[in-house]
Amino acid sequence: MPQHPERQLVPQWAPELVVLSYAISWLGAYTSTQIVIHAKYTRNSLAKWLWTLLASLAFGFCAIWSMHFVGMLACGLDIEIGFDPSLTALSAVVAVVFTFAALSSGYVTNVIEKSRFAHAVVTFFRTLRRWIFSCCPKWDIEAGYEQLSAEEDEQHPRASQEAASQQEEEDNNDPEMD
Repeated sequence: MPQHPERQLVPQWAPELVVLSYAISWLGAYTSTQIVIHAKYTRNSLAKWLWTLLASLAFGFCAIWSMHFVGMLACGLDIEIGFDPSLTALSAVVAVVFTFAALSSGYVTNVIEKSRFAHAVVTFFRTLRRWIFSCCPKWDIEAGYEQLSAEEDEQHPRASQEAASQQEEEDNNDPEMD
């Protein structure tokens, strides 16, 4: 197997393409922001998903993918570089799909929170948790520690109360404040 000597590649940048890639990215980000605003105030859920898809196309394809593609074209090397059309198209699809997932996550969360199935699952697990912890009513289920009785609470003042009283004492005894 013949060995090729190693050499350092020195890029030659095309500044006009670098500026163009940033302009493309800014335009895609601005456009997708405007489309997301339309999606937010749309009452029809189908139209909301359509606006979100259009925003993800504007941001994923234009702002992300096109910026990087033009930026790669701006880098000139002294060797020949080619692009695989299928991988190039796949990279554009990945950018759009992940952008759609990010932009639609708020809608999906809202749909899940309003669903009867999610409400039934939450109710089931709350009931199960209460049943499990019913044997020890002194335990604070949410925080996972035992609650203090009224006498113990008075014996152990809270740290925040102590810190506040210490701060007041320091402020009162500070000679610079006079």
